[in-house]
Amino acid sequence: MKHPKFDELENLIAEKWRSFLEQPQALQFKTSIMGSDRRIFALYMTQVYHYAFHTARNQALVAVNPQNKNIHYMQFCLEHALEETGHELMALHDLRSIGLTLKDPEKDMPPAMVPTKLLISYLYWVSANGNPLQRLGYSFWAERSYEYIGEFIDQISGNMGLNKNQMTFFYSHSSIDDKHAKDVENILLKACSTESDWDAVIQTSVITLDLTFQIIKAVVDEYEKLVREEESAFGLVNQLVIPVHNSAVLPHS
Repeated sequence: MKHPKFDELENLIAEKWRSFLEQPQALQFKTSIMGSDRRIFALYMTQVYHYAFHTARNQALVAVNPQNKNIHYMQFCLEHALEETGHELMALHDLRSIGLTLKDPEKDMPPAMVPTKLLISYLYWVSANGNPLQRLGYSFWAERSYEYIGEFIDQISGNMGLNKNQMTFFYSHSSIDDKHAKDVENILLKACSTESDWDAVIQTSVITLDLTFQIIKAVVDEYEKLVREEESAFGLVNQLVIPVHNSAVLPHS
């Protein structure tokens, strides 16, 4: 029998996704002027590259955290870290496939935005400090996110004329995540034994979801700067072909 907190966690995540996908920034991302402008997709994928680069690393950090005394959870963290290794290369592939010149991503990749840095930093912190189980709060929703955003991603794909080979981080990743989601659920139900365990997991879910939403908002803001032809550290994405009807200046949201 599942712990009552499990249902609370599932319901909270589902509600937060529903709420976010109804926000103006999310709607702007897939519709209106920016609906067929691939620059906004490219902006987001630069941020995916940055946080995905660290996912395996902070997951492995949980395994070597001295506070982690659960052997099964240690094994899970190491196995999961191994399976996540190199997933940032999917984001790099997708960026290159839509026309960005990124010969050396270490030098050429646009920088991480502030919310992206905060997400990365927070995940390292929760991996090394406090209840080691709290890192599962991020894994739990991240590994099953496609069930919430699948339709959203399909709409972006159609609007921007992108095929699945140009969105491998989402489409190829989703099949990998099906297994990971089951693994995360299993270890969550086995390892979380107290109310404080579940509360720690829930807190991490909320914070990492909120930071992820902030990344989307930052991407929209940066996109609008590009449309207004303002100076930007993300000018690289202007390499992409921009349809003539997308040259209008967007009102700031």
